[in-house]
Amino acid sequence: MSKDKYEKQVLDFVSLSCSIPVQKLTMSSTLQGKLGLDGDDADEFMNSFFEEFHIDRSSFNFEKYFSNESSINPFSLFWKSKKRSIEKIDLSMLANAVKTRRW
Repeated sequence: MSKDKYEKQVLDFVSLSCSIPVQKLTMSSTLQGKLGLDGDDADEFMNSFFEEFHIDRSSFNFEKYFSNESSINPFSLFWKSKKRSIEKIDLSMLANAVKTRRW
């Protein structure tokens, strides 16, 4: 299947940003899974992505997709806290944001 220009731009950006060969990426690769992004690394990646492609990030809620490293609590070893649901971001979502210029 042929990749459109937005998919190619995203694949190239992710490959360069994460040092992963573009051949190992698919549009269903997730930032949290295949790329292992979370916390500060994810924040840095997403900020670079929004800036690179001039995307309106006003609707983007970081905590919906990633955990925040500053929120790690050492006392959580002693009690179970309610785990919140994290939505995955795949590369097709990034391509759509590049296409529409908004999240």
